[in-house]
Amino acid sequence: MTTIAANFTPKKARGWKIFYWGSTVAAALALAAIGAADLVRDPKVVDGLVRLGYPAYFATIIGVWKLLGSTAIIVPGLPRLKEWAYAGMFFTLTGAAISHAAAGDQLGNVLVPLALLVAVMTSWVLQPVRVGRSRKAAKTQRDAARLLEDDGVDAEGVTTFSFHKP
Repeated sequence: MTTIAANFTPKKARGWKIFYWGSTVAAALALAAIGAADLVRDPKVVDGLVRLGYPAYFATIIGVWKLLGSTAIIVPGLPRLKEWAYAGMFFTLTGAAISHAAAGDQLGNVLVPLALLVAVMTSWVLQPVRVGRSRKAAKTQRDAARLLEDDGVDAEGVTTFSFHKP
């Protein structure tokens, strides 16, 4: 099985980094803006939450978490904190889409959080730490195959198996 990260090569590094940072900044800015609107209790936000069945104070709680999560994915390092931030964003955005769908909202209200989720998941998949781990795993697999003199390893380190009848 190959992944996006396993196909990462030095020639493609610049393109992947641009794609990673573009999706990360877009996700962080969008969630920070929504979190700020939650925190100042914008009347549209509070009315929307109440209409969906959530208490008005939920805006403050979720607003703080959105701002903290957006900060976490931008700040360098802290891989475990980033994982938690991405998980929180995933649950928040899928929960928003499901809440809008369950309330019978227009399709646009359901699709907006899902579109933002695409940016969040793109950022998560293309994290340099995640890409680096996959590259190390592919290199380790290639090295192990060389030690075993396995001819079933292609250039990306993907092992292929063939079964021979005796």
